[in-house]
Amino acid sequence: DAVSASTLTLNLRALGDVRLARVCESMLGEPIRLTARQLDRTDTSFSVRDQTVFVCENPTVIAAAASALGALCPPLVCVDGRATTPSLLLLRQLERDGAKLLYQGDGDWPGLAIAADLRRHVPMHPWRLTSRDLALVADRPGPPLEGQRVETPWDPPLADTLERRGK
Repeated sequence: DAVSASTLTLNLRALGDVRLARVCESMLGEPIRLTARQLDRTDTSFSVRDQTVFVCENPTVIAAAASALGALCPPLVCVDGRATTPSLLLLRQLERDGAKLLYQGDGDWPGLAIAADLRRHVPMHPWRLTSRDLALVADRPGPPLEGQRVETPWDPPLADTLERRGK
């Protein structure tokens, strides 16, 4: 249904639907959840033309960003693991409204699977999710890499580098 699932956001400014615009404006600096019902209105758009909208996997990233930056944080959307219908509706709308989407998630096989799946549905670019980024933290300890290998079409060397590193 149109109200059970939602997507967590921070600092999006809605245009068109006056009620949604008022809610978003009144909640700047604070996380809010948007449902498919709120997003599936033909007159809703977002003020993101030529802006970067950051997309994350984990809601704790939005909580930390709200605490650290509040209303100064760039627009941020959380897919909360695997993207749900509201997340995909919102990300597609943001892209249509002119946003560049940068995605960051866990750097393990399940996290990369989420990134690859999301990339199949929405034009996104990696955000600190490349082999170059992994090289910057190669000496740091980390948990053993578990699960099945996932290809990383946005950066083919990333999967090889991660597999060689083993953590």
